[in-house]
Amino acid sequence: MKRIHGSKFLVFMLLMIISAVSLFAGGEKEGSAPAKPKLVMLFSAGGSGNSLKSSAERFGELYGVEIEALLFSITEVYEKEVLALTSRQGTPDIISMDDTWFPLMKDFLEELNFSQDYYDQFIPSMLGTFRWPQNESGKQYGIPVRMGGEVIVYREDVFRAAGIDPLSLKTWEDLYAAGQKVTDRNNGVWGWVGGYSEPAYITAIWLNIMSSYGVDIFNDDMTGFVFNTPQGVAATQMFVNLTANLASPGILSYGYAEEIEALQNGSAVMGQLWSARYSAVDKAGLPNTGKFKVLPFYPYGRNSGLTTGVDRVNGWGLGVNKNSKNKEIAAKFLEFIGSYEEQLRLAVETSNSPVLSGIFNESSYLEAVPEAKNMELAMKDGIARPMHIKWQEIEGSIALNLQKAVIGELTAAEALAKAEADAIRILSR
Repeated sequence: MKRIHGSKFLVFMLLMIISAVSLFAGGEKEGSAPAKPKLVMLFSAGGSGNSLKSSAERFGELYGVEIEALLFSITEVYEKEVLALTSRQGTPDIISMDDTWFPLMKDFLEELNFSQDYYDQFIPSMLGTFRWPQNESGKQYGIPVRMGGEVIVYREDVFRAAGIDPLSLKTWEDLYAAGQKVTDRNNGVWGWVGGYSEPAYITAIWLNIMSSYGVDIFNDDMTGFVFNTPQGVAATQMFVNLTANLASPGILSYGYAEEIEALQNGSAVMGQLWSARYSAVDKAGLPNTGKFKVLPFYPYGRNSGLTTGVDRVNGWGLGVNKNSKNKEIAAKFLEFIGSYEEQLRLAVETSNSPVLSGIFNESSYLEAVPEAKNMELAMKDGIARPMHIKWQEIEGSIALNLQKAVIGELTAAEALAKAEADAIRILSR
């Protein structure tokens, strides 16, 4: 064999090493497992985020998908998602939406094409919230995953002692009369409670009363408003009467935590409660546990021409980012979290508010939430909240005028007229 000397030997050895490394690397690449697909998503920190994150992590384990589920404040989730969508970024792959965000986000979401059998499981009003246009021919851009409606919760023992038949409270006028009967100002017991401290809270009560008097907010093409009518004034007056005459003097500062506490400690006898919060009110180990019931219907306005009230459903849905590079596996996750098995697990194990009709009849869920069936009955004829890109701004103005009506600065009619003028101005900008 011919000898190789000096620099030639070094070059030869270097080439041999490079060749060996290349062969080794190529063999490793050929034999290694492909990288896991990855889904990135943002959730609102708290009960909702923890529940949905648990589902994402379970999906990842079952299907070999890497999951990055990040929790932020609700404001941060909104801002980060809007930035990502409007700048056409591919992440987050999954878009979590409060229902009022949907009008802004829908144009950046992938259309979903699940089977009709899959869609038929959902409570129709909840599924329809994430459809555009919001009619039977609309396209589905998201699915509900954690939603509820506003239901009327009351103390059965207090009603019985006062001789009130809860099933007779068909109208808001009936309900108001019952509230007057159980209100005891001298002892700090109030016939009505709700969440009022945020614009979305106070308008949630007003919206439900308005729809239950047969009053819409927008016209059909959402270019104008139709709520400042005699029926609208009557509904707003009922809202003012409930709040000013039957609730604690500090009611306008009550958030949902204060509402729950007032029901728990007995200072409030009845109120409008988001269905998912019932478990917190009827929490085991408290003095009044087991005494709370839910009306199996939603009240209507006496002169509305309706035979049942109209509940506004609200909550969280999920969609797929149109620019995601993982749209197929993202859609598979949506199909998973909306499945019967997973919605039941979330309802029982994480107190998630279910979106499928059948779960309200499941024994395991009824054991955890005994009033679940009555909640479904109250929500079954529900509708979505107003779906307009400027609704949050309009809502803020309405809330301010409602507060002024409650404290007596404006009459109900004046508050409604002022709210309409403000809403028209906002819409025209």
